Amino acid sequence: MGLIKGKSGIQKLLVGYPTMSDKYDVMPATLSGADVVNGDVVMFTSDHSVYKKAASITDASQLAGIVLATNVKVATTYPANSMNVPTKSGEQFNLVV
Repeated sequence: MGLIKGKSGIQKLLVGYPTMSDKYDVMPATLSGADVVNGDVVMFTSDHSVYKKAASITDASQLAGIVLATNVKVATTYPANSMNVPTKSGEQFNLVV
């Protein structure tokens, strides 16, 4: 976590710089259900490597991780802020565990 120190570290973490999978313990994941943005918490589903937005976690064992940027997710309209472009159901994202 020392890589996110400094005034721009959090911004780099949110946009997936330089490559999140190279720097942190992340794994590929697929979203099911409601859209998520970077920093959202996701929970397990019955399918392997498929997660959904955590709406109501009743037990800590349901918590899967936090959504991180994929380095390729950009806004679809201009001008727009690419910082928190939603990940939609069926799309891939990086999951920090």
